[in-house]
This record gives sequence, C-alpha cells and structure tokens, in this order.
Amino acid sequence: MRPFDASLILIFTTGGFSVGAKALLERSGMLSMDGDQLTTFLCDAGIGIQNEDSVFDASLFREQLVDTAKLHA
Repeated sequence: MRPFDASLILIFTTGGFSVGAKALLERSGMLSMDGDQLTTFLCDAGIGIQNEDSVFDASLFREQLVDTAKLHA
C-alpha cells in the first residue's frame, strides 16, 4: 500500500441514492449511508439527543461534533 491510498471509502448523504448510484457503490466496494440510515446511526449513538426528552438539539449536535473533532485532531 502506498502512502495516502484510501483503504476505505465512505459516502454519506442526507437524502437518498438513485438506483444507478446504488449499483455503482455496490460494484466499487464503497460503503454508503443514506439519510435514513445516517439519522438512525446518529440517534443510536446519542449524537445531538438530549437524554431526558429524546429531542434533537442542533446546538448540542454542533457542540458534540466540535468536541469529537478536537479529540481526533
């Protein structure tokens, strides 16, 4: 493996993938997550969710993303 060669490619969308895009992703071996899957993943992980009322909080979501980015910087 050469430096900077991708070993894993992830494609995310907040919407959906067309039939053609799904076929291309399948053939290429790329991993994908559409909007419904991404939403479920984030909710399951508790990202942006206030535990006491299970309501999405956009400012909390941004704060958690920034904190996560700092951990991986």
